Amino acid sequence: MASQALLIGINHYYESYRPLKGAIGDAEDIYEWLNMQGVEKIHIIKSPGGEDVYTATPESAQVNKWLNGLDREVESIKRTAGGQVPDFPLGERLYVFFAGHGYDAGTAGPTAVFPQTRPVNWDVFLFGALERHLKSLAYFKE
Repeated sequence: MASQALLIGINHYYESYRPLKGAIGDAEDIYEWLNMQGVEKIHIIKSPGGEDVYTATPESAQVNKWLNGLDREVESIKRTAGGQVPDFPLGERLYVFFAGHGYDAGTAGPTAVFPQTRPVNWDVFLFGALERHLKSLAYFKE
């Protein structure tokens, strides 16, 4: 069975947080390791740097776009299987890796900080919610 991965590396945060030096390199190292393990579908999101507050990337919306892509893959499998969805339709394992600034949001748990997308607003993503969502879908064995 296939495995997939989502890797995020953010060094540059516009003018808000201090820049990091190794987050993108860490994500790229994990990418190489996963390639050696035979993982073929690896989606990597990196901060290019040099943006202003109106063009800062990556955005947490890119994680939602990736999740929607998983849903589309399952729908395609369902159509080709006569409407049935097999157990773990997308494969054996799903890897999710984040390197960048983050914090523990109390009741919400581990939270990733993405670059600012507006002058006074942070773009954040709750990893506890992502984990619960992915487990509820049962697209992967683990």
